[in-house]
Amino acid sequence: MHPLRKLRESGKPTAAQHTFESLEIIVDNELVRETEQHHGEYEPTAPKHHWSAWYAAYMVARQDGKTPEEAAKLGKLHIEGAQ
Repeated sequence: MHPLRKLRESGKPTAAQHTFESLEIIVDNELVRETEQHHGEYEPTAPKHHWSAWYAAYMVARQDGKTPEEAAKLGKLHIEGAQ
């Protein structure tokens, strides 16, 4: 079970829970900015696609421990493999 789900199901949130959730939002925000940067590098040469498909592939790869470069390659493969 995801740690946030455990915290939410435990009842009234504590200060520690709010801090944990705030830190998770900051990390997610940093990942979105990183994803935006790498997608911007891919976009000029990319085939027609919806940005969200590339973002999803990139973000999942990063959350799975891939480097930014590996995640960008997986984002590209996801888009170009779907063509």
